[in-house]
Amino acid sequence: MKETILKNKIPIIIITIAFIIFLTVLIIYIKTNTVKNSSSELNSLTKLEDISSLNNTTENNNSEVTSSAQEIPEEVKEELPIQEEISTQNNTEDTKPNKVTKTTENNKSSTPVTQSSSSSNAHSTQSSTNKETTASTSTANPTETKPVENKPTETRPVENKITYTENTTYENKLVSAVKKYAQYNDLCVEYGCNVSISKNAMNYSTQFTYSENNVKGIVINGGTKYNVYARDYFVNGVYQWTECYCASVP
Repeated sequence: MKETILKNKIPIIIITIAFIIFLTVLIIYIKTNTVKNSSSELNSLTKLEDISSLNNTTENNNSEVTSSAQEIPEEVKEELPIQEEISTQNNTEDTKPNKVTKTTENNKSSTPVTQSSSSSNAHSTQSSTNKETTASTSTANPTETKPVENKPTETRPVENKITYTENTTYENKLVSAVKKYAQYNDLCVEYGCNVSISKNAMNYSTQFTYSENNVKGIVINGGTKYNVYARDYFVNGVYQWTECYCASVP
């Protein structure tokens, strides 16, 4: 009997526990919603208070502007005749005559002053809006900067300037060497040796570096008439070597 009673009570206990859990979850959910609603209401109230404070400050500023525009100090009133005399003497268009006309109009009525102040405020707001629009357009349309193409520079080869100058010292050495070794030539001994300095030697001989042995070989195997020539070789004005020519000519 006890076992049957316990079996019947178990589902009742489970149902009561589930009901208690459901109630606790429901209570927690209700509390969180109330907290969120209260925080949102506080935020909205603070926003409304900020807006109302801004409106109050703007109204105060406008009232101060109108009151300052309507009130004209006595010192300015005393200076008006002096400024009128200056404006009559100087007929040029300047900023001072404009001030005089404005102050005289202020003496006649206080309403034009408020109109001028409102117009100046409107002009300033228009200029600020124009500046903002120009700045926005400039930022919206940035200037496109194209990359600079690096073109390869053409490097032309430097042409070497070659020049020649006649070298008389080496020419005299060639003449003396020919005469020295003419005694070893039978034709020169029998008929004599004729030596002259001429560029014609370049047509019958190749250039060589001066040495008596080179001249000796030419004279021993040659005839009786010889042409010699010597010149210095320069590249871009810099000396390189001396070219010597010696030939037996007909």
